[in-house]
Amino acid sequence: LVAFALSQNSFAANLGDILKNAELVDPTLAASKASRDGGQENVAIARSKLLPQVGAQGVTQKTNQLREDQSAAAGTTTNRYKVNATNSQIYFKQNLFNKGNWDGLSIANIQAQYADYQLAGSFSDLWQRTLTAWLDALTPA
Repeated sequence: LVAFALSQNSFAANLGDILKNAELVDPTLAASKASRDGGQENVAIARSKLLPQVGAQGVTQKTNQLREDQSAAAGTTTNRYKVNATNSQIYFKQNLFNKGNWDGLSIANIQAQYADYQLAGSFSDLWQRTLTAWLDALTPA
């Protein structure tokens, strides 16, 4: 009987497996992970505002105009002309210093750090709840 209780094939779950399973299904932990991931994306977005901006612009203009001049001596003169104008631009823009963008990056970093702390707290809370339930299950009634 003692050998059976100590064998590896007993049905009692070990704490490590229970914690792994709890981490997979806990909605609070999943929400904290999503918040952390969103915070990291906000840092990337804020950092991207510090990069040079590239833009392109194109304008095409076509003008068809008919002009008739009347002169008493020469009769009627008709001038027709067509104007096709094309204007294209490519521009690069880099702010030397934009305090708002730098402040945005600082705020995003602080929010990401806060999300990391929330995630660590969620792990701690889950482990505490899981450990308490596991110990309660092992304790005879």
